Amino acid sequence: QIPVLQRGVWFSFHLFITQLAGAIIRIRSPIPPVIPGLNQWLNDRWNLGIAMVTPSLIMVVLLAAVTPDASAFSNLFSDGFTHPKITQQAILHKTAEVLSSLAQNQGKVFSLAPKDAENLTPGEVLCEFYGEKVSASAYERAILTIVFSNVAVDTWGIFSSQRHFDDETFSQGRALIVNGALSVKNKIKAENMISAQLTLGTILHTLQDFYSHSNWVELGYKSPNHFLIQQSEPLSNLAGEKDATCNDCDTGTCMDNILQDILTQRKVTSGYFSLSPFSTKPRGKCSHGGTFDFTSRSSPKGGINKDSETSNHGHLHKDAGDLAVAASVELLEDIRNAVGDDLFLRFLNLQSPSALSFVIDTTGSMSNDIEGAKNRAFSIIDSKRGTPDEPSTYILVPFNDPDFGPVLKTSDPEMFKQKISALTASGGGDIPEMCLSGLQLALISTPPSSNIYVFTDAPPKDSYLRSTVLALMESTKSSVSFLLTGGLSRRRRGLQDQAQRSARMSASELTIYEDLALSSGGHAIRTTKSLLVNASVIIEDSSTSALVTVFQDRSDPARTQQSFNFPVDSSLRNLTIYVSGGATAFHIISPHGTTQDSSVAQGLLGRVEHIGNLWAVYLEQEPGQWEFNISSTQSYTIKVTGQSVISFLYDFVTPFGGAHPGYTTIEGRPLAGNNGTMLVTVTGMGASRSLSVMGVTLRGLSGTTVTNGSVTPMGELGQYLVFLSEVPGGQFSVLVKGLLNGSQVYQRQSSTMLTASDIVVRTDLNISLEPGKDYIIPFSMETNGTGGTFSISVRDDKRFVINFTESVTAGSNGTARGTFALSVPATVASGTDLTITVEAQSTSNSDFNYAVLRLAIDKKVDDFVPPACQVTHVSENCSFPCGLEEWSLQAEIRDNRSAVVRVFTHLGNGTLNTTQESGGASGNVTLVSYSASCCAPEVEILAVDSVGNVGVCSHSIRSVPSSTSAPSAAPLCSIVSLLLCCLLGLPSPL
Repeated sequence: QIPVLQRGVWFSFHLFITQLAGAIIRIRSPIPPVIPGLNQWLNDRWNLGIAMVTPSLIMVVLLAAVTPDASAFSNLFSDGFTHPKITQQAILHKTAEVLSSLAQNQGKVFSLAPKDAENLTPGEVLCEFYGEKVSASAYERAILTIVFSNVAVDTWGIFSSQRHFDDETFSQGRALIVNGALSVKNKIKAENMISAQLTLGTILHTLQDFYSHSNWVELGYKSPNHFLIQQSEPLSNLAGEKDATCNDCDTGTCMDNILQDILTQRKVTSGYFSLSPFSTKPRGKCSHGGTFDFTSRSSPKGGINKDSETSNHGHLHKDAGDLAVAASVELLEDIRNAVGDDLFLRFLNLQSPSALSFVIDTTGSMSNDIEGAKNRAFSIIDSKRGTPDEPSTYILVPFNDPDFGPVLKTSDPEMFKQKISALTASGGGDIPEMCLSGLQLALISTPPSSNIYVFTDAPPKDSYLRSTVLALMESTKSSVSFLLTGGLSRRRRGLQDQAQRSARMSASELTIYEDLALSSGGHAIRTTKSLLVNASVIIEDSSTSALVTVFQDRSDPARTQQSFNFPVDSSLRNLTIYVSGGATAFHIISPHGTTQDSSVAQGLLGRVEHIGNLWAVYLEQEPGQWEFNISSTQSYTIKVTGQSVISFLYDFVTPFGGAHPGYTTIEGRPLAGNNGTMLVTVTGMGASRSLSVMGVTLRGLSGTTVTNGSVTPMGELGQYLVFLSEVPGGQFSVLVKGLLNGSQVYQRQSSTMLTASDIVVRTDLNISLEPGKDYIIPFSMETNGTGGTFSISVRDDKRFVINFTESVTAGSNGTARGTFALSVPATVASGTDLTITVEAQSTSNSDFNYAVLRLAIDKKVDDFVPPACQVTHVSENCSFPCGLEEWSLQAEIRDNRSAVVRVFTHLGNGTLNTTQESGGASGNVTLVSYSASCCAPEVEILAVDSVGNVGVCSHSIRSVPSSTSAPSAAPLCSIVSLLLCCLLGLPSPL
């Protein structure tokens, strides 16, 4: 029998809570919102209607709506320690450590201290290592993904005490962290980086809350609780179920309300928390505290949280925040050790984030196209090897009819070369092919904000996937370009049949490619097979990690003469204008008035190339306002790109109030006709922090300015909240204008077009799946206006979805619910990522919206014990100061449960060798030999098992006399167990 996920109950309850809060806001108006935009957000939810109200819930929601307190580290981008700030500081700290190690290996100078990196921007940290020509956009997108996932825990996990270490749920909270960390490691190894980032965000939230919600700081600890990130040792010295822990505290600040016995015996406790006015807590137990917490009204009153400086224990807010950063760094180090530096860098998009992603038709007439794609791929790989623009990921998706895939995803350019060289053209049958099926796989497999290139000479047979592809393009903000050869008519059949089909395909069936290209900010390039290699130069142009869009638009069909203007700033390089479609003639005017016509192939302003229906103009660098005039009676698109570290990221967000106020990203498209909020992050802020934002605009097609946003800076790190009075209907892009160095105008525009909707699709985003199990997952669809019947489609990339609710009916401003069922095969590997799109479309096909789920598939793990490592022999005869002498050691590594898959060193720079031997009943033994110069007297040997547990043994010749005898045996400790050995007086491996 298929189990129903219990989160569906909370899912409905959350909707009810938001509806009820809207009612109270209306009744008690005017009420100052907890955060900007909250009143309107609650009013919008009120429009959905409510079924019943209970007095206790009214009290809960009223307090949540009007009280400025918080009961966790704040989720707002504000002063003090907040979840976003703690998370970003920890990532920057670990980034500096990893880049420092990488610089040392490469002989580079990297002088940035990890602690100093915590208060810089991501762009400043990358600039220290790569220089000023590498964009930080992908790195910042990874950070934001982790941050938003962290913040979202306070929406879907608001009633989960273990998610926040409330109610003394230490074992449960640790289990969430440990299992989540193993899941992150598996996903990184499987190169499912987005899913890994989302999971990391959730467990970081729980880990960080421990230091604000427990008494760890009050007990005087100055370092993190290492045992929270590993489960091989039991949590010790926890307050017992019947141990009283607190005294009464009737004031806002409670400095001495923890019982002296608890402090003296160093027992760990945490506060109890409940939003219910009828809640109780065990006798004598501490409360979390704050206005939201009803347990703090019963004896012992008050609380112990350190969420802000005004909390009950706010005098320890900074100490709790510092420890939360340190603990987050420690967790990141554990993940880094388990997966290795190369994968860890890719996980944070710290290696070149650009991807080379090809979707290739392999039917019978595509021989020349495959050869052209291969030649272009080889050119990109060979020309960019060893440069900052070398792709870090290569994706290849072939498609035919009826087959498509499989996906090749690799970081090895030689493997990509081999696979693309092995493609052959054959089969195909009728003319349409499974193009969108292949594109769907590519969009799921390619990193966000990438460029994907589709090679075909046939229309799509699977045009029913158009909405799914649109959803994936919008959610990943990826651009798709189609390279179309032969006019879509020169296919496999006879000439008479070709002529008949050509008349039907050339206009209507080509439209889907043009529409998808326009929506994603790509191109639909029509050319001949012989000129495909020339046309594909656009791929090489855009294969850079620092590509930005300065301007893009579509022609106004009512005008034959149009003028487009755009500013060019001094940070831009390799400025290029692309015009695709029916443009016939144009001329360019530079900021100083110099002109050049399209008929001049090489002029004062640049070089002009014309291939098929694509014009490419490579401009000379000249800052200032440029003008581009086009004459044409046919439709066309224009796009201006360049290379620059100055870019921006944007997310539509929704504010949430209550116990943990903050912002979280919305699912799918924003609501049309309502006000909206965006978080805009400007990247490329150098040491001078010389960038500012003047305005953010939602810009419609054909040059119409739709909505100008009100911009509010959020500190000095390039983040801005943008409040929109109304999100328009129709397609629009996001355009940001600002000042560079206080006077020079810069402009950037999103490549992907967005469309608002009157439908909202909601799903449960926090689901973990196990191999060999079946699931029923709930979803809801809400209308923001006219009701009716809506068709539902649920699709995934692995065909695990077995059925779903195919249609729902909702009234005006109403809600409808449905489910979909999926079956996970028992053979699926742990770490596998499943991407599901849930789409709702009106019967008139005039409106649709979606939710995209990236679900993790993880096998249950019961091995939390790290490999045991023991130093068995040391030989050294070193003199200090050191000379030319060497020292060496031997060690044994054992793991009785999981195989040891990786052994490496930290601290040492000597030579490490390993061999495998059978250990009989105790499992395999890895024998380690290490030798180093006496000038490198320390080594730390780490071993990783197949689950992701990390063990360590360390040695320093500074602390032992010169000897060639074997040291006495010592218990072996993992990284996080080493401190425990010292505290308990056990012999250490040092």
